[in-house]
Amino acid sequence: MEKIFSWTFSTDKKRWQLWYITAGAIVIWFVLWGIISSLYIMSFVIILVTGLYIYVENNSEDEVEVIITSLWIKVDNNFYDYSKIRNFAVVYNRDQAQFLRLNLNIKWIKTLELKLDNSIAGEVTDIMHNYAEEDEKAEYTMMDKLIRLLKL
Repeated sequence: MEKIFSWTFSTDKKRWQLWYITAGAIVIWFVLWGIISSLYIMSFVIILVTGLYIYVENNSEDEVEVIITSLWIKVDNNFYDYSKIRNFAVVYNRDQAQFLRLNLNIKWIKTLELKLDNSIAGEVTDIMHNYAEEDEKAEYTMMDKLIRLLKL
């Protein structure tokens, strides 16, 4: 196994205090609305999802290292064999590379998105052509824009 290419990217979202206040207010509003409307299960699910989100955010790495080898792609401590990668795409917003999208054949994880920038996008694309098929139709969707806008 030979390391072909690697890069790191930050997972820091740089949210302002107002983001946390607004998100907290929205969660509290939905929970209270669920209780008032006798939708107790909805309130419970909202609390559960919010707690899970906070847990994942607080326990995730600040920097993610991606290593491309001849056998797999390693993302932090997870290995993805090329046989499990259906296809890949480098997704651009206007002319700026945003991320490498890996569509996987794994039961629980269907898509993996790894941050990229223009300086390495071409090289990553050239390397990935040797191991997986490129999805040329992939684009920066409204959902991607919304996630980026809300800093989720």
